[in-house]
Amino acid sequence: MRWRDATPPRPWWPWVPTAWLRLWSASTKWSILAQILVAHHALNIQRAYLLYELGRLRGDHNSEFAVARLYLNEASSEKHAEAETILRSLATRGHPHAQQLLGRRYASDPEKQSAAIDLFVTAAKNGVTSGWIEAGRLLLASDQYDAANAHFQSAVNAGDPAGHHALAISAQKRGSSPDDIVAHTMRAAEAGVPEAQHNLGTMYLNGYGGSGTAALKKDPKKAERWFAVAASRYPPAAFNLALLAKARGDAKAARRGLEKCAQVPGKLGQEARSELADLDRRESSSGGGEQATRLRTEQSFGCRIQ
Repeated sequence: MRWRDATPPRPWWPWVPTAWLRLWSASTKWSILAQILVAHHALNIQRAYLLYELGRLRGDHNSEFAVARLYLNEASSEKHAEAETILRSLATRGHPHAQQLLGRRYASDPEKQSAAIDLFVTAAKNGVTSGWIEAGRLLLASDQYDAANAHFQSAVNAGDPAGHHALAISAQKRGSSPDDIVAHTMRAAEAGVPEAQHNLGTMYLNGYGGSGTAALKKDPKKAERWFAVAASRYPPAAFNLALLAKARGDAKAARRGLEKCAQVPGKLGQEARSELADLDRRESSSGGGEQATRLRTEQSFGCRIQ
């Protein structure tokens, strides 16, 4: 199937009445009103659902996309199938976010990964620059480094600093020069990519790059600063920041950070709860005295690409 670029469609038949054209252009108001309702209160989701459906029936592509997303949130396999039908229709009509979301649906199926890459690339060309990153990740997973790096570089060229982070991860996986890894990580971190900020903090925490020209000497203070910058947007950084506080005996700061991390699903949340339990044991046995001085670094450089 050929995915269209987001070129504006030609007007319908020239004899369509002007009033109808005005009604068509006003259809986007349904999706805008639905967004306002949901932003006002989460309980308005059912009302928003109805408004999105109305917008969809009147030809609003954004409402149609919103309905597909709502269908995907439901447990029904029938709704999921209907959502994919809507997404395929939107993708062929040049809706970039539908192209990206459909690509994500296809990415988990080995038989559809080629189609997923095509969808991501088309979405990227239509303005969703993260599509370059997602296409590159799929290629990187199968060790197609040159093709992956070409997509990551396209993201950089399009102004997305996450491309530098992806290039650093690719270089690290490929065993490239530490100079390249550090350079790309620094560019991404300084541009505000939280995963790169976390990785830069880990580099400073342990020291990185040996004796090369771009080597980073071990500097726990700089590590803590980078973890702090990333902590609000990237839970692994908040986790390491809490462990640093625990290591220096700041039980209040450690507990505050660990309690937030404990709400994160998966392994990170489990480890945060384990650290909290350890903190409780130490406080009860020592009366709130000296805390543990070891720091876990399972969330180390290169452990995630996001």
